[in-house]
Amino acid sequence: MYKHHHLNKKEGKCLAMASKDRLEMIRTTVSAEKKVTVSELSKRFQVTEETIRRDLEKLEKKGVLTRTFGGAVLNENTQNLNIHYRKRAMINYVEKRKIAITTEEILKDKH
Repeated sequence: MYKHHHLNKKEGKCLAMASKDRLEMIRTTVSAEKKVTVSELSKRFQVTEETIRRDLEKLEKKGVLTRTFGGAVLNENTQNLNIHYRKRAMINYVEKRKIAITTEEILKDKH
């Protein structure tokens, strides 16, 4: 695996960073900031913009984010993966209930 460099802001030194570590840091960054740019990430991790584009493509395939022109935005739905089922079930409860009632009516009409 290729190593890349990351600037340690406190010490002003470059540290070697594995690709998987950079991907995790990008995931954390986009989760916190909701939107990131390729150029910002490239400077932050001291890698080429092409490397960041490849990283964003990998994270998009995992469903973490959606690439945009010049950057990426967080897929809010992926944040629900870490929420317990009972809590997720209550998110948009009224809308889910309306869908269930409408579906039930449609199915009754077909029988």
